[in-house]
Amino acid sequence: MFIVTGAPRSGTGYAAKVFQKAGYDVRHEYYGREGICSWLHLYDLGKVYWLDTAYKLRDYDVILHQLRDPLKTISSMTAISDQAVEIIERIIGRKVAGGMLRRAMSYWIELTERAAKRAQLWYRVENMMNVWTMIEEKINIRRSVFPGVDKKTNARDHRDYTVGDLYATDREMADRIIEMANYYGYNL
Repeated sequence: MFIVTGAPRSGTGYAAKVFQKAGYDVRHEYYGREGICSWLHLYDLGKVYWLDTAYKLRDYDVILHQLRDPLKTISSMTAISDQAVEIIERIIGRKVAGGMLRRAMSYWIELTERAAKRAQLWYRVENMMNVWTMIEEKINIRRSVFPGVDKKTNARDHRDYTVGDLYATDREMADRIIEMANYYGYNL
């Protein structure tokens, strides 16, 4: 069993559709026979409000860390529900002060670092087609060529923030986001 994980709003809904179209029994935020695409299933949380059944944390054979452009992810995270905020703060073990942009910045840093520590492979969702063979080799299943899927899967309305907005909100966190973005190949 494998998991595709990352920060919330990093494209796990899109990844699930890609794997499904390629013939895998993988679902978004629910377990399939072969895997799951979910930011929250990397953690032992018990019942989560939007899932109709409690889930049991599993030992994954492979953990794939999926990243999405940090500005797009953080911007989208500013529109997450209060319940998702509560879950994230349970995971990180503290409440984050400030407005939603500052909180999304902190959540992105912390959850990206946590996923990176456990993953056997990381990739940028924007580059998923180019690393598809490597992903299939890592999960030890080869099914197909990369299938086309609408990239607006699970899209939400939100304001698009800029690097300037990040710096105006919290200079130290903005520096860390830029440093991490550069490491992962994003030029913000």
